[in-house]
Order: sequence, then C-alpha cells, then structure tokens
Amino acid sequence: MKKIIYINGVISKDYRSNLFSLFSKEITNNMEISSSFIGLDNNIFPIFTNVGKFEFDILNKKKISKYGLILDSDNLNNLDKISYDFILGADFCYIFGVIDKELNKDIATLLENVNNSYAYDGLIPNFSNKSLIDRKNNILTDFSSLPDLYEELIKNKITPLRKEIIVISSIKDVSLDFWKNRFSELNLELIFIQATNDIYKELLLTYKDGFFTINNKVRLDACLVDEPSSLCVNELLDNIQLFTSNLEIKKNNIINIICYKPSYLFKDLVERFVNIGCVHSDFPIENADAYIWMRPQEIWHIEYLINNQSHAEISKMYEQDFKSKNLYLKFDEIKKRSVAIHHGTCFEPLYQFDYMNLARSLATVGMVVGVCEFEECYGPSLPIANKNNYKFVPIGYDHTIFIKDLVKKTDKKPKNKLKIGFVGRAYGTTDRALLKKSKMAEPKGYRKGGDYLFDIASRLKLYNFDFELHILGQNWEYLVDELERCNIDVVYYARDKNITYKEYPKVYSQLDALLITARCEGGPVSAIEALSLGVPVISTDVGVVKFLEQHFKKDNLFGCATYMYDKKWHIADIPKAIQLIDELYSLEISMSDRIRIRNKVENFTTDSWVESIYTEAKGID
Repeated sequence: MKKIIYINGVISKDYRSNLFSLFSKEITNNMEISSSFIGLDNNIFPIFTNVGKFEFDILNKKKISKYGLILDSDNLNNLDKISYDFILGADFCYIFGVIDKELNKDIATLLENVNNSYAYDGLIPNFSNKSLIDRKNNILTDFSSLPDLYEELIKNKITPLRKEIIVISSIKDVSLDFWKNRFSELNLELIFIQATNDIYKELLLTYKDGFFTINNKVRLDACLVDEPSSLCVNELLDNIQLFTSNLEIKKNNIINIICYKPSYLFKDLVERFVNIGCVHSDFPIENADAYIWMRPQEIWHIEYLINNQSHAEISKMYEQDFKSKNLYLKFDEIKKRSVAIHHGTCFEPLYQFDYMNLARSLATVGMVVGVCEFEECYGPSLPIANKNNYKFVPIGYDHTIFIKDLVKKTDKKPKNKLKIGFVGRAYGTTDRALLKKSKMAEPKGYRKGGDYLFDIASRLKLYNFDFELHILGQNWEYLVDELERCNIDVVYYARDKNITYKEYPKVYSQLDALLITARCEGGPVSAIEALSLGVPVISTDVGVVKFLEQHFKKDNLFGCATYMYDKKWHIADIPKAIQLIDELYSLEISMSDRIRIRNKVENFTTDSWVESIYTEAKGID
C-alpha cells in the first residue's frame, strides 16, 4: 500500500517548524513526500499536514475516505467546522508542538474523540555519533539567537578565540547583511548555512557541550531528547505502518498513460491524465486494465523493438531504455486495450513520423481518438487507415487561464489598427547540409509557415494596412529581425524568456485576429485558445480549423475562416488570406460579438478532452 505525506515544501527549509523532521532521511527513504496532489486516488493512503478547506475539497473531489494526519500545533488555533470534521474523520492523528490545554480546551476535547490521536512536544530525528560541525574551531548558533549572542559578547567583553560563527538560517530569516556588519565590527565573520535535518541533529547533539546561546525553541527541543513527550521519526514510521497495515484501500482500474519523457505541451497533458487517476510511465505497465498512448508512433516503435527491428525514427536512447526494462509484454493484448491519441499527419516533404507504419499499427488498437477529423488526421495514410475504431474529439483550451473576464471589452472599429497574433514554435534547422542529407530535417519555421507570415505581412505593408504583428512562441528571432528590417511593426513574446504560457491569455485578449499559416497541424490549440477569448481566427485549411470553420458557419459571425493550402504542391492561397484580413479589418466587432464567439467553443476545454479520452479508456473491452 502506497503512503504519501502531503506537506508544503517550504517547511523543509525552516528547521524551527514542528514538522521539519518529516523531511529527514529516515522518513524520505521509507515514504514519499509530496507538495502536489496530482495522482492522488483511492490506491494511495494520504497523510495530510494541513486541515484547511483546500485539502478538504481534495478529499471530497477524489472521494478519499481513508487518511491520516500529522499536524503542527502552531496551526491549530481558531479551527473552523471544516477543520474539526477533517480531524474527526482521520484514521490517526499526530500533533507535534506544545499545546496549552488551558488555552486550547477545544483541541484537547477534540483529540479525545479521535481514534488513534497522539500529541507530542516534538518530533526528533534518529541520532548518530557522527559530527558534522567542527566544534573546536567554530561557534554554532542559529539566526534568531544572534541578538542575544551579540549582546553577550558586548556586555561581557568576550573576545572569542574562534573568529568564525556558523549560523543556521532558514528561508524566513532576513537582514543577513545587517548582522554580518555588526559582527564584523567585533572581527567576527558570520557564515550562514541553510537548515537541513542533518544540521538540526547536530544542534541537538552539540547543545549540551554548550554554545554561546541558543533560542528557546531549540532549547526546548534539545531538552526533549530524553523526554517521553518527544517522538523519534523511526517510531512514527513504525506506528504509521501499524495503523495502515489492515486498511482496505479500494482498488481502481489501472489506466496507464504512456509517453516517453514528456515535455512542453505533452508534459502538461500527461499531468492532467495523472490528475484524474491515470498512472504515467515511459513504457507500458504490464497487466494494466487499459492504456492511453500520448504519442501513437510509440506503439509501432515498441513492435519493432520486440521483433528486434530498427528504424531511423527510433532513437538510440529510446531503444536502450526499452531494452533495459526487460519487459515481457503481450503486446497484441495491450493494443486491444489501448486508446491512441492521433495528433494529425504531415504530408511530405515534412517528416513527422513514418505515417504508413503508424496507420498500419493503429488499425488494430482498441480506439484511436483524433484531435481533428478522420481525413485530416490520417492525411497521406488515409487509404490504409481504419475508420471503424476512430473518434474525433477536438483538443481544447485551458479554461483556468483563458477565462471569460479577459475577453476584450472595447469595440473594434472599422479600419482601426489591426492587432494580428501569430502563435507557435519554429521547428527545424538552418543547417543546409543537414537539410540535404536527412529527410527528417526541415527548414526552420517551415512547418508553421513562417515564410507565409512574412509574405502576408509584406503585402499588408505594401497595401497600406494599419496593422501590428504580435508573435508568441519560440525560436522566431530570425523572422522578427526580417520583419523589422522591412519596417513592419512587430512585438515578439519569446516563451520562457520574457513571457510564460500562463501569461499568454493577456496577450491573446488584446488581439483583433489570430493568423495561422501552418502547413501541418492537428490542432492547433492556439485556434481554440483565441476563440475562447472572442478573437477571430484566419487560417490555412489544416487540422481542426476546418471543423471550426463549419462550426461557425450557421452564425452571422466572423469566428473562423480558412484559406486554401494545397498539400500536393505546397502552395497557399495568400491572396485569399489578404482578402479575409481585409474583411476583418473593415468590420466592427463588439464585446457581445466576442462573447458569442467564445460561447461557440466554451465547452472545448483541455480538461473535457482529457476526461473524454479517460472515459473511453475505462470502457474499452
């Protein structure tokens, strides 16, 4: 049975906290410590260190009925009803720190009604004789003792033989420079070290040998070493094991989300699947009830490796990691219980993956969920694709940050300056030699249509449009330089340099249009993100935007419009793109128009997309 202690990581740096020793090696070597509730489900026995509304809501949302508590007495003043109910429902409750039973009669009474409740003055680590501090050459103290130490040195005119003072500090401590300067006047150097459990042990061990001074909190803890009111962490571990050994934890079906070393967007999506109950792994878990594949090409990659076949697309690292696992996989059975997420297919010369191998492999999985419609998703592999196991579920926007309140409230007037957005990452290389010899290489920015964006912007400039480009993404510095050389107004938001993804919505909300020039897309999710804030989209007819255009057809509303991209000849209808921009340029768009646009896609959220796929996986035979 897996047990996890949920605790704020800040406490690991504050040795004065009553719960500091929960971060000791004795604990972390035997139990998982986490500050995040992602992955919490009924297969885990959670131990909470806080009894607030947030944690209580987590209990209800996750339908957790079995849990333990390890609490700091300093946080138990003025408990509300939620906290009382939280404590009363626990399978066990430990409280560390001094409780004044006269001042806290309610807590004392409450604990009498809780099964397996215990109160200790302190939680202390297990001791060893190994000393970490050179006691002969250093004075050891802690930050809050510095004023007393300084006063004692001045008052008694003490001149220490040792010229260095090691100061144990925590993240709460401030004014370090002030005390450094004061002690330097006495020819003493303060050396600050971060509090750790090992240092904390040393404080307790060396206390009896005598420092100049030590604060009351540490003095109290030191006195507890031989007192029955203290509890060592190894005893706490033994007790937790005893309390949980006979608990029956409800077993859920194991839904395995597979994605090898996820990053960027996939990392966020994997975390969302884990948050609703999936178990993530780089490779399939044997005997899971169902499987979800974030990268569908990994299915045939594993099939190749099982059969000792190689392919240029399969990286050496992936191959080595897979072989090191020594997995015995009944892969045909796994495929039958699999839901593969298809993100769309690029036409040559763009190389996304071996699309024919992918289509053949996906033909025999339990279900394929595509982020765009069937024909668009399979593209060049359409003739051999299996339509019978395919379901279209448009990928969505993050409703927690793309919120209705950010929809622009001012009207867009006809012929006013048009703020045009462009979102994405420039994949590819400028290495001509690599482009010549590798079919997997592509020119930088080619996939997202950086060249088309430059073409459109240049024509708008030539036609005297009043506009401004706002580029959000990564690796577009070269394009921004070209645009600026042509005196085109451009604002560049370089992701993870001068903007984070969570700040994107504020930029979107100021746009009048989102322009998509991509040659290959499954989404893009940027289209739905823009629409969620009432921003019209003008795009090549790729990915999900073809569906979105039809989705808006019935409304007398400029929501999503496309221009042709010929995937055989790789020609985009740039004049049509200019025409659509001109139409939008001439329109008046009110806040109510933007709200209507948002309403059309309001239900297309990332969470609903994840839930839909998770539901399919749970129901798969």
